[in-house]
Amino acid sequence: MSGHLKEAAKLSGQKNNFAYYCYHARIAFIASGELIYIGVMSFIHGVFPFIYSGFELAELLIKTINKIRASVPDWDGWNKLSALELSEIKILKHNVFELQEQLNSAHERIAKLRLEDYLKRKNS
Repeated sequence: MSGHLKEAAKLSGQKNNFAYYCYHARIAFIASGELIYIGVMSFIHGVFPFIYSGFELAELLIKTINKIRASVPDWDGWNKLSALELSEIKILKHNVFELQEQLNSAHERIAKLRLEDYLKRKNS
């Protein structure tokens, strides 16, 4: 069996044998089907926002990831994911704030130019 299966079996607390190979394949097939569905429906939702108009697709994604997490609970990658989520949220909040400031500044410049243009036309 491959190194990946040895490590996955160890992290899931199971023996690395043919039964685990079948279990691993089953988890992978189910997850891939769900992820393909989520991907296709996300594309469709992008074009037709009224399909999955809530956050059901995000919830499905979280459920799928949690199923994988339950099958390999001791993997260190879960800690990295949690840390990444926190740092990504901070970065996104910072970027959104910067974009809002840039947008406000651009709106102010546009308003000023429009006012100047209006005053020029009024005075000529």
